[in-house]
Amino acid sequence: MSFVLVTVWLSAAAPEPLDIRAAVDAALDRAPSLAARQSAEAAAEAQIRVAESAYLPRLQFDASYLFYTPRNQLPVDLPENLGLPPVGDVDDVHHVQIGLTAGYRLFDLSRGPRADAAVSRREAEVAQTAMDRADLAYMVRATFLAALYARAVRDVAEASLAVADRQRRQVTLRAQAGVASEVALAQARVRVANLQAQRRRAETELVRYRARLSSLLDRDPLPTLTGDLERLGGRLDVQIRSGQPEVARLKALADASQSRARGRSRDLIPTLTVSGTAKLMYPRALELEFGPVIEALAALSWPIFDGLARENEVEAHEAQAAAYARLAEAKREALVRALTDIRAREQTALAELESAQETLRQNETYLRVAKTAVAAGTGTELDVFTAELALDEARVAKTKALFDRAMLRAEALRVGGVVVGEDK
Repeated sequence: MSFVLVTVWLSAAAPEPLDIRAAVDAALDRAPSLAARQSAEAAAEAQIRVAESAYLPRLQFDASYLFYTPRNQLPVDLPENLGLPPVGDVDDVHHVQIGLTAGYRLFDLSRGPRADAAVSRREAEVAQTAMDRADLAYMVRATFLAALYARAVRDVAEASLAVADRQRRQVTLRAQAGVASEVALAQARVRVANLQAQRRRAETELVRYRARLSSLLDRDPLPTLTGDLERLGGRLDVQIRSGQPEVARLKALADASQSRARGRSRDLIPTLTVSGTAKLMYPRALELEFGPVIEALAALSWPIFDGLARENEVEAHEAQAAAYARLAEAKREALVRALTDIRAREQTALAELESAQETLRQNETYLRVAKTAVAAGTGTELDVFTAELALDEARVAKTKALFDRAMLRAEALRVGGVVVGEDK
């Protein structure tokens, strides 16, 4: 009963095997670079609100106190017989103002383009984040597939090594009995040594790729990896869509530059601003009293000439927009060519996979025939040794072809800007 409980506890405590989709999701969730991208997007979103705030009124509170000395004196003493009312004292030593000003720009045609430029810059940041996500997803996929390949090669080497080691022991006994040649014994030992070296290389590669994957996922120890290279190398169904992150980013930057050019060109059009101020002042209207004052203002601003700065900035923004637009088209064409090249390489990989599978079948047949011939006394141990070596190489070649095809699919996903959801 205790043994059963311990077994159940160990099963529950063991981490779940990790597949390639879960690995990509985990890396995307914890990547510090993507967290920084989220902050950049938040900053761009805040800039949109800054640009849109131009449509809102402004409120400003002011308070001031001024002490002035010496006190001013009236320059003329008016005769009393003129019948004018006496001029009171003006307290120009103390001046107090407390006011609230409300203003609103009624007419400004440059506000809309500035807001549009901010929106386009936010879209560029979003596209940059998508690019970084696609790059990271590709890095995880490539590392994961390399680990699966190293493990598969190790497994092939171990399976062949078990057979080769058993045959070596048999040949050793037969050589001691005088029924096997020293050449056959040397061949058996060479095959065992080659397979041992191949297994060590594969184990070293597996450890290296698992360590890299552990760093990308920030998981130590890393769970057992699960996945099939043949299944992960399905047919390519990726297209270069208009939302491809690299192309979308350049298009967004072009739109932002074009909006900035449009907004700057509209600075030539006058702007109209109205404002009103309610104040409490001392002194007020040459009277020594603390009282309210109301002000209203309508201001028309028209920058007629600014040294051609506006025209030059418009030209610069338009040229930059044209450059980004051409870069977007060039990038799209480059991605289409890259995807076409991947599809061509996929056909080569399929041909190599079919060739490796056929070679594997033929070598299996060759090995059976060689063993039958040796048993019948019509063949030699060299024929069996040659067939076994060819069979080992064919198994590794098939595994390599499956890995190459899976890597091509991962590369196609990166070119298409695909992040998650495509791993089966």
